[in-house]
Amino acid sequence: MGIPFFVSFPDEGTTPAEPRDDESEKPVYVKHVVIKDTEKSIASFTRIDNSLLLQRLLSSTGNSTVFQQLMVVQFLSNDKNFITEVLNKGIECNGSQYHYLGQSSSQLRNKTCFMIDATRNDFYQVLKEFGNFYEIFPLARRTQTIGRIFTPFSYNLNLKDDDFDVIDDITSALGAYVFTDGCGFMSPELSYEVQKLYNLSYSPSVIEIRFKNFSGVLVRFNEMPNMRKKALFRKSMADFRFSVEEVSEGKVLGVVNFAQPYSLGYLDIMTVMLLTEKGVPKEYFAKIQADYHHLIHNLEDRTFASYFLRTTGNEDLLKALKTEGLTQRILKELHDLKIKETKNMKAGKYADDNEAKEGKYQRECRKRNEEAGEENDKQAQTNSSEDSCSKSILEDPYIDQDFRIFTPDARVVYGVCDPYGQLNYGECVFQPTLHRPESDTFALAENVLVIRRPSFDVQDVIVLKLAHGKEAYKDLHDCIVFPSKGIRPHAFECAGGRVGGDKYFVSWDPGLIPQFVSSPYVGFAETTTSKLVDKTKELLMNLKCFKEKKPASEGEQRKHLQKAHVEIIEHFANFQDQETFANAQVICFLTTPLCSVPHVRNAKFSRKCSSKNSTAV
Repeated sequence: MGIPFFVSFPDEGTTPAEPRDDESEKPVYVKHVVIKDTEKSIASFTRIDNSLLLQRLLSSTGNSTVFQQLMVVQFLSNDKNFITEVLNKGIECNGSQYHYLGQSSSQLRNKTCFMIDATRNDFYQVLKEFGNFYEIFPLARRTQTIGRIFTPFSYNLNLKDDDFDVIDDITSALGAYVFTDGCGFMSPELSYEVQKLYNLSYSPSVIEIRFKNFSGVLVRFNEMPNMRKKALFRKSMADFRFSVEEVSEGKVLGVVNFAQPYSLGYLDIMTVMLLTEKGVPKEYFAKIQADYHHLIHNLEDRTFASYFLRTTGNEDLLKALKTEGLTQRILKELHDLKIKETKNMKAGKYADDNEAKEGKYQRECRKRNEEAGEENDKQAQTNSSEDSCSKSILEDPYIDQDFRIFTPDARVVYGVCDPYGQLNYGECVFQPTLHRPESDTFALAENVLVIRRPSFDVQDVIVLKLAHGKEAYKDLHDCIVFPSKGIRPHAFECAGGRVGGDKYFVSWDPGLIPQFVSSPYVGFAETTTSKLVDKTKELLMNLKCFKEKKPASEGEQRKHLQKAHVEIIEHFANFQDQETFANAQVICFLTTPLCSVPHVRNAKFSRKCSSKNSTAV
């Protein structure tokens, strides 16, 4: 493979400080390096959160070994060939050579991955313990599934064997579609435990979890068939073959994230173009953009501030404003909010911070990045006993630049399956947390716009009818409930989504509801055919004549694993490029006033870039 990429590591002053006696858990530190093309790279340490992978490594090797074995690498480079070369050759650091292992979905966006000091056969076996990932197709689905073992979760709950059960999925005819793909049930008791764990003022309707070989979401179900059970997992949630029965953490339910009120929805470039193609007037976007700018410009006025704080759910500052008035402290906080909103208008690739899938860990990383500002090269060479999150935005104008238009009548929420079976195809239940003035307006809404981002085709945009006043769903807030009936799941119609952790932009703004509704993307028919073909193959493999196929030799298996591993590396290196083409089509939005942007003739920019083939959610 040639000479590896070299990373320096100071011999002195690099060991992270030992945890204090009052810490409940001993933190896990690993090597961390930021690579900028061919510049000399210096490794330091970073603390990593719990994950399925970390649980497995700690149970088999211990903290000290993981400390030496793992490395977190982030690339601040747009050269996909350079990234591919480094990961294929490996990284040499102080006598150890590290090879690419994988990354979570959030790390994929930030060009960050885990590398491990092990032979290729050893880390193949590490992944093989969780499942036969290299047999999963398409490639994006494979990397997405692998990414779940790297997804961090900071909070855990204990779940005994008697507390859960596994139930069947709800499928369409011939099993072509799974309506409950990745979505199980939780009891009100478990929801209350999560509320207590996070010290929340409400019990969440949905939690995203990792437990044994299960991953996905659990939606609150008040009519659990067995009231002694806290959780019911679907068979589709069993993403991994790996089960940690022999590990002490084996009964730990990892809480990745949960449904939250005021998970605000912002319009971005791609959403605007898709809705324009669907018939939403360009003038309406120009109006709400102007209104947003006017609101931010006058944020230090009490009337404007009250509205903004109320619609964004900033309850503490809103209460202080009502009781104290415009004091100097409150004026300063409002000024800081004004600066932050202005900066975020075109600060990043993702229009909405709430669309990150992995919860508190990523939000804390972003917060530390904002406080730290630009990375200091000199600081990377010093010892750091605290968490280290590197700057994640690459310097590519086609990727980084975007704008955000605040939409008070929109949220970004988890999609879940219907627990009560009362919804018909074309309906949904959606109950966002609102103050009284906004809730009165919402009560008049009849339809909602639903988009899973990123979407690159106008037929990925759907409109559903709101089912108001259903008593059974009264506790399901801040999520969108899709029906478990019909020809196919609505989640899948939204750019190939699922109800196992994907989030959806949902708006009840009547001005954003498209003037016409197109039929689902024609590729759904192709997907259905593919699923039926897979079912046929599965049945044929049960026949004796197909079972007697000669097994592959050891050499052939190694070649297959190596080829599949290289494909994942190339997917990692090229991931940003998959979106660059589509973003290049809409770059005119960055330099052209919104009201003068011409109507897009066809928003099918690149179906291969669509999230049907992408792990970005």
